[in-house]
Amino acid sequence: MPHDSLEPHFKFLYDLLKDNYTDYSYYVFSTTSAILLIIGWLLTSSDARKYIAKHAGIKVCMIIGIVFFLAGEIYFSWKAKLNSDQIVQLLENTKDYAGALPAEYYRLKEVSWTGVAWFDIAHAVLYAILIWIICSISLATEADYELSD
Repeated sequence: MPHDSLEPHFKFLYDLLKDNYTDYSYYVFSTTSAILLIIGWLLTSSDARKYIAKHAGIKVCMIIGIVFFLAGEIYFSWKAKLNSDQIVQLLENTKDYAGALPAEYYRLKEVSWTGVAWFDIAHAVLYAILIWIICSISLATEADYELSD
């Protein structure tokens, strides 16, 4: 069969699509975990709050870093979606291969715009909370820190 030569291409593309989906999913959930960990650390560590309070200039750097990280995350998400779309298009071009799966099967591993939007919005909210916490840290008396511990 002349189209059997498409089998390795189909398998390669399908594996690439799965890897793209898995990598993006891992990134999203590990980033969520990291943000929540940082929020918890800032809320519970008196040493961290004291350090930030005593070195107020670091707040600006932290906030700029968070904004750049959010911009990078949006770019990364957009690229993951574009890569996914490109791979799906290439998979659709192998539809003549006798062993090719129906589009409904491999589209389950496609990165969706809805998922990208929801996760980016959720992370933007968490980043805003993180920025609010950073901005709310101010110089306080030693007694204030002892009461909060």
